[in-house]
Amino acid sequence: MRIWCGRCARTAAWPRNSPSQLSFYHTVAGSWRYVVEARDRIAAVTPADVQRVAAQYLTKSNRTVGVLVKKPSDKKVAAAGEVAR
Repeated sequence: MRIWCGRCARTAAWPRNSPSQLSFYHTVAGSWRYVVEARDRIAAVTPADVQRVAAQYLTKSNRTVGVLVKKPSDKKVAAAGEVAR
């Protein structure tokens, strides 16, 4: 959180970025004030909020499981210290 806020403050403080950044937030979020409001809203999130949302959305019925299986190689694998040919 501190890193994100620091980056926003540094970027917003850079004079060349301010107008384009404000326009971006106004276009995307509906208000140029989003950059300040988002920081405050993120800072207000508690561990209990995270646990509540995790319990609501990270459920067994709401997940996708993928299994990665390595294909067998046609090449012979060299033993330790040997060079493959």
